[in-house]
Order: sequence, then C-alpha cells, then structure tokens
Amino acid sequence: MTFEQFILNNVKRNSQTYLAYFFSSIFSVMIFFSFAAFSFHPNISDQTIQKSVKSAMIASEYIIFIFAFLFVLYSVSTFLKVRNKEFGTLMILGMSKRQLNKLVFIENMIIGSLSIVIGTALGIVFFKFFLMLSSKIIGIDSMKFYFPLKAIALTFVSFLILFIGISSFTIFLVRTNKIIELLKGSKKPKKEPKASIILSIVSAILILGGYTLSLTARPATLVNLVIPVIVIVVIGTFLFFSQLSIFIIKLLKSNRKFYLNRTNMLWISDLAYRIKDNARMLFLVSILSSVAFTSISTFYIVDSNMKSELSEDVPFAINYRVREDIKEDYEDINTIENKLDKNNVNYKKAEVIIKMGYIEEEKYEQSFIKLSQYNKIADILKFNKIELKKNEAFIATRFDEEENLANKMIKLKNSDIKLNVVGAKKQIILPQGIFQPFIVVEDSIFEQMENSGKINDVFYGYYIEKWDKYVDLSVELKNKIDKEQPDFWMLPYEYKLSKQMSSLLLYIGFFIGCIFFMAAGSFLYFRLYADLSEEKQKYYNISKIGLTDKEMKKIATIQMGCLFFIPYIIAVVHTLVALKPLQLLYSDIFIHGIKVLIVFAVVQIIYFLIIRNKYINYLLKNIV
Repeated sequence: MTFEQFILNNVKRNSQTYLAYFFSSIFSVMIFFSFAAFSFHPNISDQTIQKSVKSAMIASEYIIFIFAFLFVLYSVSTFLKVRNKEFGTLMILGMSKRQLNKLVFIENMIIGSLSIVIGTALGIVFFKFFLMLSSKIIGIDSMKFYFPLKAIALTFVSFLILFIGISSFTIFLVRTNKIIELLKGSKKPKKEPKASIILSIVSAILILGGYTLSLTARPATLVNLVIPVIVIVVIGTFLFFSQLSIFIIKLLKSNRKFYLNRTNMLWISDLAYRIKDNARMLFLVSILSSVAFTSISTFYIVDSNMKSELSEDVPFAINYRVREDIKEDYEDINTIENKLDKNNVNYKKAEVIIKMGYIEEEKYEQSFIKLSQYNKIADILKFNKIELKKNEAFIATRFDEEENLANKMIKLKNSDIKLNVVGAKKQIILPQGIFQPFIVVEDSIFEQMENSGKINDVFYGYYIEKWDKYVDLSVELKNKIDKEQPDFWMLPYEYKLSKQMSSLLLYIGFFIGCIFFMAAGSFLYFRLYADLSEEKQKYYNISKIGLTDKEMKKIATIQMGCLFFIPYIIAVVHTLVALKPLQLLYSDIFIHGIKVLIVFAVVQIIYFLIIRNKYINYLLKNIV
C-alpha cells in the first residue's frame, strides 16, 4: 500500500466523523457560489436596484467566506485533538513528523477539494431554481440562465485558498514532540468538574442584567445599548456553560431523593463532565443559533410589517408639493390626474394651501393650514374632525412626544395674532420631512396671516383605497415625472423599492442564518462522534452492572437531549429578548418571531432524532 492509498483509506475510515463537517462545507460553498453567480448575472445591471442588490450580495459573500474560515479552523482543530492517539501510534510505527504533517495536509485538502467540487456542482444544478427564487422574492424581472464562469472561478479560487491556508496551519496544531502525550489522548484521568460560586453568580447577573437593559430600552437609548447588551450577554452565556451549569448540576446532585432515583445518578454525574468538556462548543452553538434566529426573525418582522408601516407613515398614495411660482409643477398635477382617470383609478383628492411663518421664541418656520381644509383631510383619512374658536389653534404632529405642545400660548412674529393651542395629536398627513408639524388655525385667522406669513406651497394628496394594486402605474408616473423627494412621493413606488430591499435582506439573512444553524448542528454532531469510542467503553461497563437496553437508551437520550436542546433554549430566550425592542417600531413581533423559532425547532428535533438513532444503534451494536 502506497502512502497516498494509506491517506485515502484514512479518510474513508474517518468518514462518519467528517460527515457533518463535510456537508456543512458543501452547503457553504454552494451558497457562496449562488450569491456570486447572481451578482455576476448580466441582466442585474439593468435593474433599478442594481447597487443595493450588488452591495448586499457582496457583503454576504464576505460574511460567508469569513464564517467558513472560522468554521473550518474550529472543526479541524477539534478533529486533530481527537486523533492524538492515532497519531501517536503512527509515530511509534515509524512515521516521521514530515510524513504526519503531509498526511494531515492531504487529508484536509481531499475533504476541502471534494467540498468545493460537489458544492459548486450542486450550485450549478440548482442555479436556475436559485435565479427564479431570487427574482420572485426580490421582485425583479425574471433572469435567464447563463453559465457562470466568473462565479465558478471565484468560488474555486476563494475556497481553495481557504483550505490550503487552513491545511497548512494544521501542521502547527499537531504536537509530535511527546508521543506518550499523544498516546494518552483523551484517556487522561479527568478531574471532577468544579464551579466557582462567584463566577456562577456573575453569570446570572450578567445575563439578567443584559435582559433587563434590553427589555427596558427606549427609542432614545436603544442604539447606545445594543453593543453593551451583546457583550454582557455573550460573556454571561460563556460563564453559564463553564460555571453556572456545573453549579446547577451540583445542586441536582445534592438533592439525594432525585439523584438516587433509578438511573438519574448515571446521567447527572456524566452530564457535568460532558458540559464542562464541551463548554466552549456549547457556548459557540448558542451564540451561532442566537445570531441565526435573531437575524432571520428581524428580517421577517420588517418584511411582514412593511406595508402597514408605510401606510401608517404616508396615508396618501400620491403626494405632490407644488411650489407657487413653478409652472411645471401644475403641469405635473395634470399629468397625474390624467393618468389616474385614464386607468379608472378611484381616488379622493386633498388640496391644501400652506402658509409658512414664524412664531415667537421658535427658530424654525412653521406651517399653517386652514381649519376647513384640515377637516376635509380628516374626512378623507377618517381622523376626528376638530372645532376651533378664532383665537385657538390645534397642532397635528408626527410624533407622540410632540403632544406636549398643547395648552401653550403662541404669538405670530411681526403680527398681533395670539393663539391658544387647545390640542395636539399625532395626525400624519404628509411623508416625513414635509411641513411637519401643522398648525391648524381658524379660516379667518388664516386669511389675516397675509402679512405675517407667505403662501409658499400647495399640497396635493391623492387617497387610493387599495394603493398596492397600482405599483406598475406608479413606476410609469415616476418615469414620466422626474422629481425627487419631497416634491413628489408615491406610496406604491416607495413600497416596491422598500419591499425589494426588505425581501432581499430576508433572503440573504435566511441563507446565512441556515449556514450558521447547520454549522452549530455540525459542531454537536462531530463532538458526539469524537467522544464515541470513549462512550462505547463507558456504556459497555454500565451494561455489566445489569442495566437494560431501554435504560441505557434513556440515559443516552437524556444526555444527548441536554447537549442538543440547552443551547437551543438559551438561543431562543436570547432571541426573544433581542426582539423585544422591535416592539417600539413594529407590531406582532412575537407572533412573527415565534413562527421562525418553531420552524427551527422542528428542524432541530428531526436532526436530533436522526443523530440519536444512529448514535444509540452504534453504541448498542458494539456493546453486545
């Protein structure tokens, strides 16, 4: 047998351990290739969202590549640690250090090369489906299939560099100077897991403190709290697995009635060792799962609320600010109305004359409208109408916080007009940035303002009941009337652009979240298989004391369930707390968030059942 044949056989022998790592690598390569092929598509440059799509796709390429690097590095270092005994045996049999390094390098390159070839091939096979899915989700024209040579080259070169770099680095991870250490491998006697009470308390304080900060955040403090909360909760989670979980298991052991009941003693004692040994892996799985759940849930919530949020912020489907001295603006109004009439669109029109003026003690110009015109708008938008006396005013604000403007006396600059503000309420009329807030005054006062204010603009608003049906019409109007915000603002057109971006983010977030989730599952998988030989011996010894297969299955299931589902539960709680601040911006966040978490729970349970059955079958087969 040649050295090369020996290496190939070695890869085959370790195929069970490599399996999850291999599939995760293939998936990462396939997603990287698909995003690259989409970005290089010749038709993408003709789309109106070219820059945003390309930027998001390129950013996702970097994220996938960086994550793939960290994933491969962690996986390889874990495999090498598990194989110390095998390396020690090979060196006793005469293998030189150089040959061992060559063995490790070529093994990794075989796995990496196969991942690149199979991942790219699968990407090409599903590329047509990927293009159709991308076009439909993002809402752009259907794109024709093309052979993505650039994407293939980029994928091969990028991942080849990645695997060569990691494989070269593995040489430094194999320590061959002490063969006796290698032979001992994982059979070194383990010390009883101990937990620091102080660090356990610190863990609980950090996690609960982070949760409290997140749950009590206000719009003004939210942005400043994001980074501190993430750092606090991440440190607290690490201490949870390395300290607090061991402390909780010790408390379970101190409950003699529970501890000595049936087989509890066996799985509780062993669980402390397994959590302590795998604390870093469990921490990593929790954080990766939290990132995956939170990102996908957030994008899903934003996408689901897009229409209602826009409708609330901009009640009129078409908004146009006509400047009094610009003749072309009035021509545009005719164009809009002709287009609506020609397409039989039912609409209600609001025409509002706006005077700009200053009030004393205020630096900025204010916008004033007539009471009669405000009540016409209220009638169209189903607001409550208001009544005002001659010396009274009402403020229609954009934000709840501005309601404190009520019950104040205001005086118009360069005028004798004094007004008592009898009310202020959040009543959004125009898109953000245009004439907000409105000061509503009685009609005769408005006429008197000729000297203190000047007529700057006239606002035209077109209310359309089911505005989302007229996206194509709005695109036609936008192409015909080339005006930038805030002069001309169409709800259907802006909805199309916003929807494209939110769907794109959801789309990218979904795939990257899936990669994170698969990687987290892979870590659990190869950790279990890495411990398999040791577990086999342990269960063999247990069977000698008279435990039945059913009892041993129960012990193995509980232990595996803890390793699989404790990180999942931690990630779910982290996600729900992370989503809470979104309630300040969106409605139904928990309903949407729970939908995403249920999907991942189903996948996690299926994954657990498959791995559990294979694992237990292997153990029982080797015990008999």
